[in-house]
Amino acid sequence: MVPLFHERLGVHRRAWGLLALALGVGLVAIHPLTVPLIALSWLYAVVRYARTEVHVDTDTVRVGKRVAALAWLDPTSLGRARNPWPWRPFTRTYLGANPIWTNDSVRVVGRDPRGRKVVVAVGTQRRDELIAVLEWGMRSARARAGAWAGTSLPVAGWYDDPWAPGASWRWWDGWQWTAYSAPTFRGRR
Repeated sequence: MVPLFHERLGVHRRAWGLLALALGVGLVAIHPLTVPLIALSWLYAVVRYARTEVHVDTDTVRVGKRVAALAWLDPTSLGRARNPWPWRPFTRTYLGANPIWTNDSVRVVGRDPRGRKVVVAVGTQRRDELIAVLEWGMRSARARAGAWAGTSLPVAGWYDDPWAPGASWRWWDGWQWTAYSAPTFRGRR
């Protein structure tokens, strides 16, 4: 599927300038013992987010390895991301990559079919483009989901892949096709 938006959150020169500034402020204004802590937290952010990809297609938004359906998200909640609480990135319903070296951020909130809160919060160098794609994608996905209103959807499970019929299986989560697929083997399903 062709992505509507794709960005790799690489480390830019600006990041190293901000690190030097943070180390200087820590050394002079706070306390010299904070410098190693600042350096370690910076290294953690570089390792965690340096190769994270933000990917939006017609049905889903993916941040790193986590995926959310655009139909789950509330367009009225679209805004700037805040820095998350330290434990939030470890929850399954948080799709986040908000490194300090990105120019700006985007945040949108929604609910999955089970009613759990879903938060997409990402840093980006191309905020206006990402917002335009998300607004269009959420509106389009909700319109398509509305077409299914009043009908029963198939239960979650492995089904013949609609994009590669006969060649692979794709997981249907009870609401939409997911990114998970598996090759078809004879005699097994």
